[in-house]
Amino acid sequence: MTTENLKIAVLREEFTVLTDHYIQALALNQFVYWENRTKDAKLYREEEKQRFNNENESNEELPQYGWIYKTAEELAKEILLDVHPTTVRRHLKVLEEKGYLFKRTNSWYKWDRTYQYRVNLAKVVKDLKRLGYPIKDYEWLTSGEDDKKPLGDQDNKENAGSRMHDDGLKVFHAEAIPEITSQITSNQKDEEASCSLNHEVIEESVNVILKHFKELSDKKYVSNADKECIRNVAEQGL
Repeated sequence: MTTENLKIAVLREEFTVLTDHYIQALALNQFVYWENRTKDAKLYREEEKQRFNNENESNEELPQYGWIYKTAEELAKEILLDVHPTTVRRHLKVLEEKGYLFKRTNSWYKWDRTYQYRVNLAKVVKDLKRLGYPIKDYEWLTSGEDDKKPLGDQDNKENAGSRMHDDGLKVFHAEAIPEITSQITSNQKDEEASCSLNHEVIEESVNVILKHFKELSDKKYVSNADKECIRNVAEQGL
């Protein structure tokens, strides 16, 4: 294994105190890290800035931007813990109950059972401030200037390794349409170049495969399991 493929999981003191559990702290830090790398990161920051300054902001209505498509299996590998994905899911549920993560299902593909997550950074920062931790890494939330710094100083050296793994993160545009990324690197241009299939190509492939699958299998209805397999084939460009 080359050094370019090494992963680094960061356990931050403030997140550990905030969540009161090291697994939740690792998971929260990882999601904050990825928020800076979604296709709609700038819109996410603008939305969080509005939410941060809105005292009457309700968590009942889900935000629009910054949604991340990630399985518990992928997250467990990223935070370098030898724990079962079920354990990771349990802690993600706790983070959701505490209000630090939003969760939703895929509104485009009902058969897709993988959850999408989004960091409630406005609440995270407000609670860190109440705990007495400095929030200089998040000053853009309260400033009127356009943000040019990464979320939470996530581009520092301690997180450098996390940028270079190839766990196949799937991120969303503002409209929450996924793109498939084959490799995450520290270079944004490399990340954009690694997108192998766009949404239209995938949909066309899925429709073609579904048509032939019905003809060959003589099935009137296609199960969710079959649809999931077909989409996996389409996404891999097979």
